[in-house]
Amino acid sequence: MLKCRMPESRNSSLASIIDGFEHPRKTLICLALLIAVSVSQYANIIHNGFVWDSISVFSNDTSTRDLRNIPQFFTQGWALGEDVEGEVSFSKYYRPLVKLMHALEYKAFGEGPMGYKFMSIFLNTLTVVLGFFLVRGIAGSTAIALVASLLYAVSPARAEAVSWSYSDSYLLMSVFVLLALLAYQRGRNMLSAFMFACALLSWEGSILLPAIILAYEALVKRSRDLRSYQKVLPFFALALVYLILRNLIVGQLPVTGVPLPAYINTVFVIIKTALRAALAPEAPVTIYLYRPYTGLTPEVITSYIAAAGLALLALALWKRDRKGLFWLCWFLIWITISFNIGKLSEYLFADKFLVLAALGPSVLLAGSLRLKRRFSVAAAIILSGLFIFHFSSTFQRNSYYKDSITYMEKALEHEPRLKVGLYFLGGEYEKAGNYDAALRNFTALLEYYPNMSNTVKRVTGETYRQKARALINTGDYASALEAYERSFTYLPRESEDYNNMANMLFKMGRNEMAIENWQRSVELDPQNPEPLFNMGTALERTGDYAGAIESYQRFAGTDHPMKQKALDRIRELKTKLR
Repeated sequence: MLKCRMPESRNSSLASIIDGFEHPRKTLICLALLIAVSVSQYANIIHNGFVWDSISVFSNDTSTRDLRNIPQFFTQGWALGEDVEGEVSFSKYYRPLVKLMHALEYKAFGEGPMGYKFMSIFLNTLTVVLGFFLVRGIAGSTAIALVASLLYAVSPARAEAVSWSYSDSYLLMSVFVLLALLAYQRGRNMLSAFMFACALLSWEGSILLPAIILAYEALVKRSRDLRSYQKVLPFFALALVYLILRNLIVGQLPVTGVPLPAYINTVFVIIKTALRAALAPEAPVTIYLYRPYTGLTPEVITSYIAAAGLALLALALWKRDRKGLFWLCWFLIWITISFNIGKLSEYLFADKFLVLAALGPSVLLAGSLRLKRRFSVAAAIILSGLFIFHFSSTFQRNSYYKDSITYMEKALEHEPRLKVGLYFLGGEYEKAGNYDAALRNFTALLEYYPNMSNTVKRVTGETYRQKARALINTGDYASALEAYERSFTYLPRESEDYNNMANMLFKMGRNEMAIENWQRSVELDPQNPEPLFNMGTALERTGDYAGAIESYQRFAGTDHPMKQKALDRIRELKTKLR
């Protein structure tokens, strides 16, 4: 039966009014709503394929195909990246529980992406539900917890972590981190430490959890007893053990070497970028390239202004709402993982770093429901609009993870100079037979980075060759010749190239040029008999019977299946010369 505790004042907040409603299944209703929103938000990723790094992780990683490899997951790291002769470095990870999850997923789902998408939706939904219990435990309000969790569930900043299968490590880590905090909240410190260890073995960024627990003790529990803070020491010790273990297995964690002034500027740019991504991302797919901000550019100035705004908010929360300040610290602490500037491959920041951080702004926004009634009603209307906007924005974002080409095209709209993106997209187009699109990306890569390795130049030249061969099959010989000529900008001329060009010139009636190219083909590869026969045919057509006979004779000296035909042509031409 539904009961309502009437608020004591007409100015009671909307949150207190909602909390006043009592129902025996109140929590279940909240959970059902959160599950429905979380599942429907990402329902359109089910039929998406594997995108970019996900192909390497799920389709090409044979180690997860055999459960007997499980012990190796805990004793070996794994590397991921695009290697262009050292132009793009590999990232080294130690995430054994993620590898274990992938092995179990492969056992259950096989190679197809659909099962892995279901798993991402499940982990995300579990994260949202656990977030609800954590917020309710801290805020003491079901209304605040529900609204915050709903906003968290539809945050566009989290779309990358859920839609991109490769980012399931962030989701798995989030589950363990929230379980660790819920256990700590209930005084079950041993269980909390175990969950923290699982989080560390899922994603490196979870090493920040002890700082979150410190903030919890200081701002939520407002502990003044030193013994309360001593409970955090085992978590720091566990983090230290993890770092030592990780260093032994995959090597020392690289540390930023950016000069201090540029480092400070760049940190504030990252904070502003993270804040914007959490509230209103600047593009459907975002890629933030690493660049140190050495001077006071407009980007840096606006970042300092945003930081000043956050400082004022922190001061206000310190005076009036320490729990609210905890959630601001929550946001800032989780994004510090991106402060290792210049060591995150070629990236400055990524939306997936906000997979947990986004809960902080969501709780702060939901806190507006604690205002007096007329203000909290206005806040509810604004939050409803924000919920609808974020839900539709995230739903649209999911569609860009349909396949690698769709994703990378959108990513390059945001960051056209993404080195690994241009290389990868060019390769995908090449595999699809869209050589013009492939060359557009390869040539852009060489234009942006003229000192790129020979590998990129070789791939570009090979793509021009493939385009030429495809054009030959369509009969467009003029365009094929042009493609071959362009390939020579990047590749040395080979016998086969001259032979193919000569064949086209011959078909176009340009016999003399065809003969010249066949001669060059033979010079480069005297063991290849095909140009000899073709050249003999061309010489015969031009009336140079002596030259044709010589060419046929050289051809007849090989074991080619058309040897007899060459001998027949020699006899006929000798008759003509008599």
